[in-house]
Amino acid sequence: MNFKIDELDAVILSILLLDARTSFVKIAKFTQTSTNTIRTRYTKLKEKGVITGSTIQLRPKILVHHCMGQIFIHTDFNEENDFCKKILKIPGVVNCSFQIGEFNYVIFFSLENISELDTLVSKVDQHPNIKRTCVDVYVGEINADHPKNLVIEPLSNSVRKKINETFGSLTTNETFNQDSEDKIIKKNKIDRGIINLLLKDARISLRKIAKKLSVSNQTIIKRYDLLKKTVIQNSTITISLEKIGYFGIAIFGLKLSTEYPASTIFKKVLSTRNVIIAYRTLGEFQIIAGVPFKKMDDLESYYIKISKMPSVIEVKLFLPKMFPEWPVNTFSQL
Repeated sequence: MNFKIDELDAVILSILLLDARTSFVKIAKFTQTSTNTIRTRYTKLKEKGVITGSTIQLRPKILVHHCMGQIFIHTDFNEENDFCKKILKIPGVVNCSFQIGEFNYVIFFSLENISELDTLVSKVDQHPNIKRTCVDVYVGEINADHPKNLVIEPLSNSVRKKINETFGSLTTNETFNQDSEDKIIKKNKIDRGIINLLLKDARISLRKIAKKLSVSNQTIIKRYDLLKKTVIQNSTITISLEKIGYFGIAIFGLKLSTEYPASTIFKKVLSTRNVIIAYRTLGEFQIIAGVPFKKMDDLESYYIKISKMPSVIEVKLFLPKMFPEWPVNTFSQL
C-alpha cells in the first residue's frame, strides 16, 4: 500500500526535485510552517521510501562526451540480464534496459565524438540475436528530466505554478569558454572529489565536503560555485513514482514532418502536463517523451494528445520497467 502524502509533503517533494539543496528554512518560509516541521516531514518521506536519495546531473558535453544517444534494439533474446551484461561490455555503452514495444531493448551510449559511432553500432549489431537496430543521437544539451512538470497529488496547479516560479530558476545560464570548462573537470582533483560526493548525496554540506577532501571551506565554496556554472546541470532528490501513486511510465518516440520546426513541437511537448522526460534526437525519432500514468485510461489519453500535435506523423509507444527511482541519472558514471 502506498504511503499517503498530503499537500505539504507534495510541496516539499516538488521544491526539492527542482533543487535538492534548498534549505528547510526556505521551504518552511514558503509553506509558512516551522523548520522542524519540514525536517520531520522530509525524514518521514525518506523512511517511507518516497524520497530514495539525492544526486546531481552533469552536462556530459563539458566532460568531453560530444556524441550521446540511444540505440533501440529488436531481438528475440529473452534473457534480459545476460543480454545486457554482454552489451554493457561494449566501450561507450553506459546503460541497457528492457522495454515492451517494437524495440524490446534500449541502450544509451556516450562517445567523445561522432566518428566513434560507426564502430559502436557495428559491435552492437554483431550480437547474434539482434534482428534490427535504430540509432538516435541527442541534439543540443542533454536535459532529459523535467521535474517541474510532474503532477504530485494533492498539489493544486496554482501552488505547483508558484513553486516553479519561486524555485525553478535557481540554475545559472552563464557559460564559459569550452577549453576552460574542460580544464575545470579534467585537471582538478578537488572538482572530481566534489562531484563524486554530490552524485551520492546532493544535500551534503560544503563544510562536510571540505572536511572529507581535507581542504578549506573557502576553496570548496569557490570550486562549487564554478562547477554550478559549468559542469553541474542541476541537483535533485530522487523519488519513487510508484510510492506517489503511479503505475507505470510510457515512453513515446515521435516522428515529425517538416511542416513545423522540431524545436517548436518540442516546446509544445514539454508544455504538456506530466511530461517529465523529453529530449530531441536525430535518427528514427526526432523527439522522445516520457509520461508516468496511474491507469490505462491515462495512457490512452496521453497517446491521443501527443499524436494530434502538429507535425507528428507517427508515434511509437514503449513501456519500460517502472523506474525504481526518478530522475534516472543515466550518465552519472561519466
